[in-house]
Amino acid sequence: GAHDKGENELKELRTFNDIVYSKNMSLAAIDWHPVHTGMLAVAPVRNLTFDERVALSGQAVDSYILIWDFVDLIHPQLKLESPQELQCFKFNASQPHLVVAGTANGQVILWDIKAPVA
Repeated sequence: GAHDKGENELKELRTFNDIVYSKNMSLAAIDWHPVHTGMLAVAPVRNLTFDERVALSGQAVDSYILIWDFVDLIHPQLKLESPQELQCFKFNASQPHLVVAGTANGQVILWDIKAPVA
């Protein structure tokens, strides 16, 4: 019937987790690649309280955008490195080889990933 157990449950399709760059971290942002089906990117960030973030503000900390392809669930296809923690990022819809991100200190970073994801 309409109330059978499991009717409203969602099935997990894919799980991505890099044990070095995203384990036990939150995701500040996630975006689908605008052209490559089955490819997405995430920006892991440290799990810190507001007070911890204030105390550490201004300190450089390596941060990454991990680009995943559904064909390899264990290793990201590409890592984009940032000298500051990332707050957001987005693929350019009309030029999908360009990725732009904003950092915790207000810096804007642009990557050209044309060669690695061709």
